[in-house]
Amino acid sequence: MDRRDFLATCAASGVVLGHPFQCLAKPALTSDKGSPLEIFPEVPLVKHVQVAPLQGVSLAERHLYTCFQGLINRTEPRIYYVGDENDELWLDYYGEQYGVGHDQVKNADQLLERFSSELEGYVLYDPNLPDTRNVAVLLGGLKNALPVHPDLVPKLEKVGLKKIDDLTGRWNDRYEAYSWVLEELLPQANRNLLGTNCVDEPHWPTNSVWVDDYFIAHNIFVSDLSANRRDRADRELLDKIYAEIKKPGCLIGWRSARNIEHEMVGFAARRGIYVLCALSTLNMTVHTAIPRATEPFVQDHLDEEEVGPVEKGKIYVSFMNTDGDSLYSMLGLQSGRFKDPEHGQIPYTWAFFPLAYDLIPGVARYNYEQKKANDYFAASTCGVAYTYPYLLPNSREYLRTTRYYMEKTGLRTAYMSNWDDDWWWQDMETPGFHEALCEELPDAFGFVRGMGESAFEPHLFGCQAPYIFCGEGIHSDSDVYTTLRDFIEANSNRPLFVYCLVNHNTKLGEIMGATSRLPKDTIEYVRLDAFFHLLKQARQHGLVGDELYPDKTGVKKILAKEARAAWPGKYASILEHGKRAKMDEETFITEVKDPMVRTILDRTRTKANDVICFDAIWDSMHLARLALNIQGIYANNKKKGAEDFMRTFGDVEEAAVVRELWEKWERWEEEPVPYEEGAEMARRLAQLARNVNSELNFGGEEQAEDK
Repeated sequence: MDRRDFLATCAASGVVLGHPFQCLAKPALTSDKGSPLEIFPEVPLVKHVQVAPLQGVSLAERHLYTCFQGLINRTEPRIYYVGDENDELWLDYYGEQYGVGHDQVKNADQLLERFSSELEGYVLYDPNLPDTRNVAVLLGGLKNALPVHPDLVPKLEKVGLKKIDDLTGRWNDRYEAYSWVLEELLPQANRNLLGTNCVDEPHWPTNSVWVDDYFIAHNIFVSDLSANRRDRADRELLDKIYAEIKKPGCLIGWRSARNIEHEMVGFAARRGIYVLCALSTLNMTVHTAIPRATEPFVQDHLDEEEVGPVEKGKIYVSFMNTDGDSLYSMLGLQSGRFKDPEHGQIPYTWAFFPLAYDLIPGVARYNYEQKKANDYFAASTCGVAYTYPYLLPNSREYLRTTRYYMEKTGLRTAYMSNWDDDWWWQDMETPGFHEALCEELPDAFGFVRGMGESAFEPHLFGCQAPYIFCGEGIHSDSDVYTTLRDFIEANSNRPLFVYCLVNHNTKLGEIMGATSRLPKDTIEYVRLDAFFHLLKQARQHGLVGDELYPDKTGVKKILAKEARAAWPGKYASILEHGKRAKMDEETFITEVKDPMVRTILDRTRTKANDVICFDAIWDSMHLARLALNIQGIYANNKKKGAEDFMRTFGDVEEAAVVRELWEKWERWEEEPVPYEEGAEMARRLAQLARNVNSELNFGGEEQAEDK
């Protein structure tokens, strides 16, 4: 069925059309409240572990030791590593709360000596093709053999292990290697879970995924493939892999260096696969082996009478911490913020990973035990796991599962964002999704969205639980006081409601320092439950309408100020891309210096023409957005942004290249752009950037000029 037939079918059946990739119709329920997500393997409970330090080791050694841990722990969890203070915290807690005993050993090599007899041997992977390290994880899991770098072979042979397979020199590139796994190993592998582990050193997040113990213990296919539209061969292979996974499925680890977060999550979501961020996560085979809770967690929710009445002259600010969906955030007690001395001193909302209730039950329980009166938990991005629910083939089913875990974890608010970076800058428009949220999560006080802040995005009030966009955000490099002060001063209407998303690395001391300098008589800091109750009261009394920030004069100035600050960096990048576009294709392939482009050209099947044109397209999007923002014009939908740019800057020489590049983007899948055509547009875009720079009276272009 093609898209046209699909739309006709949806219309004929009377369902709510939410997105070209889905119908938001209600399928039959198995229960009124959803059901657990039963895609993670059952594991034997941990009783006693041998504990070894794991600091200061190389990547190859860490991979060796964590894979060894997974192979041993899958029969019964017996190995635990201490990499930092958090690992010590959990070891102590599991002992105190669950009776898990432990013995200390001097180093991980002692564990190799103790348990190596339980293995069949080792699998040698090829350092010249780093993706074979991922291949060796699944092969090793199936053969009960330890993946190993050639330099570490003596360590294994010392304890009596012999080589049972050798991957060196077997394949020419990552595509041959992963295609072999797809054909030969995936039929025997876990069909519910996939792993992703970046191997493109030195780019982040290479070296940041430490969950190999879980991958190998449960025979999970691990890869490093990009979901970026530029990388056609990667996406084609990913599609084949995802097609073989049962739905819903889950992708564990973190992204390829060659795509951004939203590309990875969105691509997986459209194919019915959720994401579980597992950066810097040791001992997953132990954390998942703790007894599950038998009763739901209970959170105290404020009711409407406790927080009212709303005051006409007040400013209500509600902070929410990001990244609660990630394992490292939960294991680190809200990325370390629960350890800040200021914890509990101000009303604060924390994103809580609902699935932790079943998947890492001890971690979930301890986070609850550390919760203070001013703390409030909300379901993290975007519900039971990290995904963009609107893009899923069955959003309703996902929301029902989210409801199940929200009820198990005492949550009545949720952070629900939907991103599609190919076509939008902020949350995409999602017709029917708010209604679906209200119907499937009927006990919720409200929902929030927006991974980036915007005072221009709509807030939705069409059903019993409001859906509020992040008005202002605190980033890792934000001056908290200035950011809050400027936003409050830019919006003179009162009462003023500001939902503020805070980067997880922002220490509570920075928040407290800012709030101490802001007016105490007019600003009230509230948890998210109180925020929604107060907002409801304000609307009932006619104090607030559908638009929380009706006068855009001040926020347009903030928009322009931030765009002006971002312009020089993007301007220089566009000029540099224009300069390299003067190379012919052969010279570009051999001489381009950009580290990421070198990785793409040297280690993938992505073609030079796609690299040069893709960068030109994205440069044009950024140029159009920043130029509009500097004029106080907000841009979210990228196509509309290109159209608005043409209306505003259409008289500037070479402005037409923005429209031409957008047309190339719309036909990207069907019509690859030849190298010289893409290079010419990149050169024209560089000239347009100079012209816009002059039009905006920035000056100083000679410093970045491509002479």
